[in-house]
Amino acid sequence: MLTVVGCASPQVEKNAVTTTGPLVFDDQWNDFYKRLSTEEPRLLPTGWRDLIDVPPPPGDAFTRLEVDHIIALKPLRAIYQREIDAQLKDVARPFAIRLDLSTGQSEALEAFWKKVIGDITRVHMHYKAKFNRARPRQYSPRIEQSIAPPGHPAYPSGHSTDAHTLALILSDIWPQRTTELLSIAQQVALNREIGGVHYRSDTAAGFLLAAQLVPLLKRNETVGAWIEDLKSSLTE
Repeated sequence: MLTVVGCASPQVEKNAVTTTGPLVFDDQWNDFYKRLSTEEPRLLPTGWRDLIDVPPPPGDAFTRLEVDHIIALKPLRAIYQREIDAQLKDVARPFAIRLDLSTGQSEALEAFWKKVIGDITRVHMHYKAKFNRARPRQYSPRIEQSIAPPGHPAYPSGHSTDAHTLALILSDIWPQRTTELLSIAQQVALNREIGGVHYRSDTAAGFLLAAQLVPLLKRNETVGAWIEDLKSSLTE
């Protein structure tokens, strides 16, 4: 099971949802993402599900501890809300900004990302549908999300999966910058916790999924060629 550290002590809330078992997502699926959750990735090998191990999310009692942690993060929204908004549909841009990429390098990164993001999304939507984990707002009215409710379940975090996948691919190009790249991905994922839409274990599962996805993507010769083209664009 995933281990999450540093959560605040549990507190009983008058208006908190009570249940004898884990809550499930409230079935407000966005039709587009629901369809993606059933589609086969085009760039992964046949039988990819047997090659990836994503454990179930933590149980209800631990999830309530994670909710307390999310509530404790709310004061950080004043600092990070602009980033949270900018990263709603774009996780490549934070890398371009932090790495101080030129216009041409940024365009190359964006072009590469557009080629692979569809399959990455299909994979994490598959697991979101499989586990159907409730969003934090279903546990506590104190969450008060700072963005619109995402139209799919919480686990694993798609933003964490996406950002860590990109970080790991870029770390093959710039191994000396691996720590920096992973810190960018971690901040993208953390911003979703600050915004009230993800638990820490969602973030951790996204990283775990990304670490297994990248080697599978690189098995594909076409993806390998795309990565080499990206490397040339970023290092020339």
